[in-house]
Amino acid sequence: MNPDRTNIYISKGPRLSNIYKFEKLDSIIKPYAQELFENPETFPLTIMYMENLESLGYCYQFLDCF
Repeated sequence: MNPDRTNIYISKGPRLSNIYKFEKLDSIIKPYAQELFENPETFPLTIMYMENLESLGYCYQFLDCF
């Protein structure tokens, strides 16, 4: 079955060096967080995969403090 569906959007962005780990995560999360908090009723279900638990914890704290 073809995985290309109209209701699914896959995005891939450039990866920064691990030296800029938190800046990298901020640049990925911030646009989604802004849209989510501006339009919570219409924001689509979103799944973001993180490379490790440290990144996941950082994302959780970023969204919790946003």
